[in-house]
Amino acid sequence: MTLRAAVCENINLYMEKNEEEFRCYLKEFVSAVWILLGNMVSQASSNRDQLAITAIKFLTTVSTSVHHALFEGEGVIQQICQSIVIPNVRLRDDDEELFEMNYVEFIRRDMEGSDLDTRRRIACELLKGIATNYKNRVANLVSIHIHSLANPVANWKDKDCAIYLVDVQNFFGSVIVPELQSPDVNGFPMLKAGALKFFTMFRNHIPKQAALQLFPDLIRFLGAESNVVHSYAAICIEKLLLVKDEGGRARFNADDVSPFFISLRDNLFIAMKFPESEENQYVMKCIMRVLGVADVNGEIAGRCIDRLKSILSEPFPSLEMILVNDVTEFFPYAFQLLAQLVELNRPPFSPSYMRIFKILLSPDSWNRASNVPAFVRLLQAFLQKAPHELNQDGRIGHVLEIFEKLVSLPGSLEQGFYVLNTVIENLEYSVLERYICHIWEVLFKQLQHWQTVQSRKTVKLVKHLLILMSLFIIKHGSNNLVDTIHPNLFKSVLENALDATAVEHWGKMLDGIVTLLSEAERDRIEDEREMPDIDENVGYTTTFVRLYNAGKKEEDPLKDVKDPKEFLVVALARLSAIYPGRFPQIIWQYLNSDNQAALLHFCSTYNCQIL
Repeated sequence: MTLRAAVCENINLYMEKNEEEFRCYLKEFVSAVWILLGNMVSQASSNRDQLAITAIKFLTTVSTSVHHALFEGEGVIQQICQSIVIPNVRLRDDDEELFEMNYVEFIRRDMEGSDLDTRRRIACELLKGIATNYKNRVANLVSIHIHSLANPVANWKDKDCAIYLVDVQNFFGSVIVPELQSPDVNGFPMLKAGALKFFTMFRNHIPKQAALQLFPDLIRFLGAESNVVHSYAAICIEKLLLVKDEGGRARFNADDVSPFFISLRDNLFIAMKFPESEENQYVMKCIMRVLGVADVNGEIAGRCIDRLKSILSEPFPSLEMILVNDVTEFFPYAFQLLAQLVELNRPPFSPSYMRIFKILLSPDSWNRASNVPAFVRLLQAFLQKAPHELNQDGRIGHVLEIFEKLVSLPGSLEQGFYVLNTVIENLEYSVLERYICHIWEVLFKQLQHWQTVQSRKTVKLVKHLLILMSLFIIKHGSNNLVDTIHPNLFKSVLENALDATAVEHWGKMLDGIVTLLSEAERDRIEDEREMPDIDENVGYTTTFVRLYNAGKKEEDPLKDVKDPKEFLVVALARLSAIYPGRFPQIIWQYLNSDNQAALLHFCSTYNCQIL
């Protein structure tokens, strides 16, 4: 078997890489592989899978090449469907065993796309390959076979095979809906799972009203005894609630969910009581999605929390055990979850939490690069929830030592600024005052260093430095900023603000601000959060993976500024009233014509005048 599989793999490579040289041998090889696959129809054991897969891959490669005419003969495509595609798409005993014994692995293969090299998937790829050049013939043949297969009385496995092959257009209403509306949720579980999978995969094509009519049936399937069936029902509901119509608006909203909410909530928690589904990730994700879409009041939230308490245990002891036993593989996850727990707690914190805070302040804890983002996330949570704790036992000095260590390394520069920004944002100036000069000294030394070596990190450092300075001005005032950088600097800045050398910079800056504010929202691209650029340690190190639902909620430091356009023109009008006649000339000289018109429109809209 291994030798034959290797031969099939080799001739497939010849077909892909040396088609011209191989074409004179192609017909004989196609015939030989075809006969080989035909002889394997009755031999569906798993030890022949690799041979069947490589052989079908070879036929698929031929079907999409310039030699596809080998398949256009009378009855050839029909014979391929009968002798190769349908037998390999049909469920086998191994599939049934996996369905019953290891539902997580079955879902991973069947729903999450890890079945790339299975007979089922490869047989469908062959059919797609032939349809590339013979679409109508393939469609007619498949329709005939589906009609004969879709008879559950004769054989439910054949109907599952039909579901796997079908096109959505003429199938959903006639075959899938009756299965979903079947009163027995436990009968033919693999067939029910196939119907739920079909609904999930083609959810975008199912009209909203038709989907809503099937919601009660989906909720019923949450009570199915089969782990796969109630997991597929949860997946289907969760994916439906994510569907968006044109324009990005969610297709289903709270009003749509409201009539079914109580039964949906109850059945989701019932699903988690089945054996091996106590920690069912698909059901939990569905609960999260439903609560995110539905209107949830205090009473409903309380009941959900009570249900969760009866199923789940308190996470803190488990996280503490990870730390105590030094299970480094789970550190990045544990610290992100601990950050969430800290944010949800109210000070004063228990001794257990303060012990973790003490670990955070230890320099040795920051030596493993993969832990840094999660450590920073947790440290930010402590600084935001209990900033007064920093005034005790010299803790603020320890935090600033951590900041200094992080910004000195290119791989953790960004994380260092996250720590410092949180300190600046949450501590009073009276607490910070004695440390501010040292902070600026550290940052400007770093800037000088990276400029000297002409590193690409210079741009990133300047960007974070500007954000830090802006945040400092917002929280503690511009006087404190410039005077802590250099004594009496603020006075000299005021005296020279409108010198000829400064006017050009001021004008260009205003031009950039107007460009930013006048851009249409649809033209702005929101950057995705990037994975921090962390240098890897020599040898093995756990990789940091950000938990998607453990993200930090970003706070707007300028909540009072409701409209930035209005804020700009009001500030300009106020400044121009102090120095009348200066700003119109600067605007005319340094703003391009489009931005001049945009600024004029802002002034008109908010009834402001630049003198």
